[in-house]
Amino acid sequence: MKNSGIIFFFSKKSNTIYIADEVVRILRITRGKLIADKYLRRVLKLLKEPQINLICRKHNINWKQSLDLKIKEIINAGISLSNIFTEDIYKENTTVTEKSYL
Repeated sequence: MKNSGIIFFFSKKSNTIYIADEVVRILRITRGKLIADKYLRRVLKLLKEPQINLICRKHNINWKQSLDLKIKEIINAGISLSNIFTEDIYKENTTVTEKSYL
């Protein structure tokens, strides 16, 4: 990674790799993620469990697991936050006006 230019600083003393914020943003864009996983986890923990179950059902994730495992599976599946809020937390055949009231 150092030879490819992704790693700019490496501390041998503390064995730490430092990567520039710009590179992190570019890597997120290539993965199709708008925000970091830790922020997505925080948002998913704010949702109610039936909404998490809907997300799991729509993406073929086992919805009978514990809440923490379901959230981890959603993050690992690479589901975007915008997709979750626009489609996944609503039941099928929900109209746009009904979504605006929820």
